[in-house]
Amino acid sequence: MTHLKSRVLRDVLLDSSMLCFNCANKVFKQGVIRTSGNPNSFSAITSCRSMFTTTTLKGLAKKDFYAEEKLPTHGALGLHTLLRPVEDNHKRMLYMQRPVRHTFGDKHAITDIAAGHGFTLISVKPKKENDPVLFGCGYNKKSQLGYQPGFRDIPLGVLISIVPIPLPLNKTTKVLALGAGRGHSLVSVEGKGIISLGENTFGQCGRQIIEDEDYEGSKYICRIPAFGSGPEHDVVQIASRFDVSVCLTRMGTVYTFGCNMHGQLGRGKDVSKPWVPAQLQGDLKGVTIKKVATSGCSALAVSESGQLFGWGYNDCGQVDPSQISNIFYEPVHVKLPRRVGKIVDVAMGNMFQFVVNEFGNVYAWGQGCSLGLGPKNLLVKTPTIMPPPLFGRNEFSPDVAVVKVEASFEFASAVNSIGDVYTWGKNNDGCLGIGRLKSDYQFFPFQVPFGGPAHKVSLGADHVLIMTKAGF
Repeated sequence: MTHLKSRVLRDVLLDSSMLCFNCANKVFKQGVIRTSGNPNSFSAITSCRSMFTTTTLKGLAKKDFYAEEKLPTHGALGLHTLLRPVEDNHKRMLYMQRPVRHTFGDKHAITDIAAGHGFTLISVKPKKENDPVLFGCGYNKKSQLGYQPGFRDIPLGVLISIVPIPLPLNKTTKVLALGAGRGHSLVSVEGKGIISLGENTFGQCGRQIIEDEDYEGSKYICRIPAFGSGPEHDVVQIASRFDVSVCLTRMGTVYTFGCNMHGQLGRGKDVSKPWVPAQLQGDLKGVTIKKVATSGCSALAVSESGQLFGWGYNDCGQVDPSQISNIFYEPVHVKLPRRVGKIVDVAMGNMFQFVVNEFGNVYAWGQGCSLGLGPKNLLVKTPTIMPPPLFGRNEFSPDVAVVKVEASFEFASAVNSIGDVYTWGKNNDGCLGIGRLKSDYQFFPFQVPFGGPAHKVSLGADHVLIMTKAGF
């Protein structure tokens, strides 16, 4: 595949570090590029940098090289061949309404995925000493994917291919968890705390707030020290939405930092240093937590004993449906009806919530068209069971149960015990993966056709990632 047009090669002197191996050899033979050392070093990045921008090289002016706004997409799927078809007779596809298998999983052993607001994070198990541990694609205006230089060292604001994210990590590094918010990224590293990148307007990166800080093209990487000595203090789950970060350690303690406009930190009304991670108290004191979820304005946590706790905005009962109030500034014990039973998983959308009990039944409450209970049930004040047959349980498969549930702003997903994935809610640009591109509502769970079974599902603002046991 030709990455660079011949007239570009004639007219501009290129930096070899920005090209793939094939392009580097091509321009080297034409005498328009200078290099030193082994040319094989070019192959560390497997595709040409010209493919990472969102526009073609129409000329030599900077405005043509880096005008990301000309392509109305953020590239979070990392499928550059859809945006820039190799064949002339192939149509460019800005949206994908059904799952597409990514070849990235064929070349890397993926350990975790996270979908943010228009960008994607992927951690892998490196094969060699200096191989990258973290990759990403999509929106990068806040440098949440690290500093990614384009031609003439101008930072790229949009990456339509999956590229390495430069971090001070090596082969012995083990990534335990990923978190992706509106404009920041969090990477939990075994024994080394958390590495954060991107926007820090509210302290969501765990470092002191700098007024009027410019995040575009930033090379700043912050390391948040471990919350204690020993592996029990490693962060094993990160829930991040908008500008809040919620971290769960291996020993079951919860730490928060970031925006506290609606009490979503659970650390009281007035927090003097919201960027400093702090362990939550209140009703969580002495309780071992095993799962956390946040909508960006509220948060829920499930204890080891199957109890539910919550804090933050509660204007329509998204934290505690039994007592409507504006804000819970500290964690409270949420007393759900006895019929719900022991809880094993939880998810939060914009104004709707889901819990899964020990029998694999899903209960929903809140308001909006994304509850999954039909077009007439748009306001549910008490946890209501979603019919089990909607998730694959029937007389031929009586033991099928839901094991995981996830939620984004306006849509949600569930994974059952045989690895099938179901989605419902608003189908923004085909994000439900059910074959429709129209941005309408799917009022009931609908099975997503793909080559499963699913191991993990991550929901972004308008895109979905599914990781199978075989890869991405």
